[in-house]
Amino acid sequence: MGKTNPTFRDQVNQFVDEYQQFRRGLVYEDQQVFDDLLEHAHAHADAAGYLNPHNPREAILMSLCLGHQREIEELRAHVEDLRDE
Repeated sequence: MGKTNPTFRDQVNQFVDEYQQFRRGLVYEDQQVFDDLLEHAHAHADAAGYLNPHNPREAILMSLCLGHQREIEELRAHVEDLRDE
């Protein structure tokens, strides 16, 4: 029987494991930001899983960018709401 590919969630977890030493080197506040950043990869794992990528890093980075873009758009909408008041 053939070997199956790990799920994208498994690949994200492996990526996180690989960056644990980097995370430990950060100050506490940045460790929290790092954890928040990686939540974007977890949040978009279903979409990235459709790619079935051999190298998940590009899909992880795209997930991070997508998460940032969403936050930017939410902040822009909030600023516009404040301007309208």
